[in-house]
Amino acid sequence: MIWHEIIGIILISSGLIFIVIGMYGLIRHHSLGTRLVLATKVDTVGLLSILLGAVFYSGWNQHSFKILLIIGFTLITNPIIAHSIAHSAWSSDYDLTGGDPESEGQEDA
Repeated sequence: MIWHEIIGIILISSGLIFIVIGMYGLIRHHSLGTRLVLATKVDTVGLLSILLGAVFYSGWNQHSFKILLIIGFTLITNPIIAHSIAHSAWSSDYDLTGGDPESEGQEDA
């Protein structure tokens, strides 16, 4: 194996591990704000790591430029999408804190 293939495998593996751990965090947390932060960080860092790993693994070829464009597009659009979701939830008076999931459906006495 060549050194760039080893770096590619390490980056791809770390990206997959980061995404799996992040998905566990998304299942565990209940508030929309926390889920938005987790989703954007997991998506950005995990996808970035996987795509950079693909560039390193395959070496510089005609597909590497396209992958770098995808990385740039992801870095630009991820915060915009998260902001638009949070803004629409805030403007519709959605409870961003999530509250206690076990007390859902119970009214205050």
